[in-house]
Amino acid sequence: MGRQDGEVAHEGSESRSGPVTFPENSGFAGQEIEVRIQLQEEESSLNLGAPIRFSVFNPDGLKIDSKVRQSALPGEHLASFVPPKGGVHTLRVDTSSGQFEEFVVVAGGLDALDAAPDHEPLKAIATSTGGKVVSTREDLLNEIEAYAQRRETRFSEERRSPLWATPYVLVAVLGLLVAEWYYRRRWGLI
Repeated sequence: MGRQDGEVAHEGSESRSGPVTFPENSGFAGQEIEVRIQLQEEESSLNLGAPIRFSVFNPDGLKIDSKVRQSALPGEHLASFVPPKGGVHTLRVDTSSGQFEEFVVVAGGLDALDAAPDHEPLKAIATSTGGKVVSTREDLLNEIEAYAQRRETRFSEERRSPLWATPYVLVAVLGLLVAEWYYRRRWGLI
């Protein structure tokens, strides 16, 4: 899985491929993920004094922050990073003997959620709104049939229209305005 000189490797969980060992589970977005970097003996002797470089790239190819520290075991380093979002992240390890790349799949925020329905709250909602809970296909078909047999014969309809849309009101308002104008003119108020 781990290849040198820029060749790409593939995802692994709890895999020991090349110099990178992944944790048992890949982790989630926003959660710190820790990986072990174990150098081979010849790499470890070549790498004395020269630090390794660990880089993490998000699914968009942008580099994200990561940390590397020396482990208690010789030739082993611990690296960690916090992915801001889910997706396939590329881990790159640069040593004096070459470059290694690995991929790790990080679950996004919604990937960790259980998609199974929670029946108790659904029953509570159904009973509070006057609905029913059906669990089998036959129950659903029986409910549809019962609803189809109940027929409403009387419907009420409410119509709203503005006052000026009624012709009688329009004529009455215009008549009152004309009468007011006539009497003001006759009495000399205009």
